[in-house]
Amino acid sequence: MRSSLFVLLLAGLSWAAVTPAAKTLYMRDTDVARVTVKLGQSTILSFPTKPSKVVLGGKNVFGVEYIDSDLAISALIPHAHSNLVVYLPGRRFSFDLSASTNSGDEILLIRDAMLKRKKKVKK
Repeated sequence: MRSSLFVLLLAGLSWAAVTPAAKTLYMRDTDVARVTVKLGQSTILSFPTKPSKVVLGGKNVFGVEYIDSDLAISALIPHAHSNLVVYLPGRRFSFDLSASTNSGDEILLIRDAMLKRKKKVKK
């Protein structure tokens, strides 16, 4: 019984150690963020509100799926490269997408850099 509990605890700690944390990107309208998408996996771009429109430069190189306020981006071919522009009410975020067979971003929280600055000024 003790050994089973120890194995479960060790497995849980191992899983927690390799689970990457989400990264937060604070962006302006003029910024272009580089996003690496691992082939065979999805990268999630999480926005504060649901995107109203998405423009993908290269057709048939990346797949884009809407899930509420998130976009799931997947590379359809090796070495894919494209730009992506995401429109939210009153905002625009631009991305430079590239596919990789080695590693990629998993979850990116996209936030408005101007709102971050305004919050700091209020304090």
